[in-house]
Amino acid sequence: KVQAGSTPFSIEDETQRHLLVEILVHAADLSGQALRPDLACQWGDRVLEEFQQQAAAEEEAGLAPFMTGLDQPLNRAKTQHGFTSYVLRPLWSALVDIFPQLEPLLRNLDENQRRYKSEIDQLVRAEEGESVGTGTAAK
Repeated sequence: KVQAGSTPFSIEDETQRHLLVEILVHAADLSGQALRPDLACQWGDRVLEEFQQQAAAEEEAGLAPFMTGLDQPLNRAKTQHGFTSYVLRPLWSALVDIFPQLEPLLRNLDENQRRYKSEIDQLVRAEEGESVGTGTAAK
């Protein structure tokens, strides 16, 4: 048995093996942000571009778009930071509990998450500077 957090995992249990395969396939599908920063940025841009195209198609079809505002750098950075924080970090952390050899990917994810946070901070400071300079309230 392998201990994943506080829940035992048994490779002999067919249901648990099936669940693990599903989790691994899902993690592979979402692995872009666990790559080194230059590649993660490229994957992130591609995914967000796809979301923008989806939103445009939804609007054209008269539907409320799933996501909006992804043409704005601050929204893009916030989206990526939220995704890495609330979806990917828990997933990859649990995988590393079971497969410690995946630790380098978790470190990449953490680095990318910090990069998005730094980008958010810089963009907010820039917006605040513009707001102070124009006399308008910060967003």
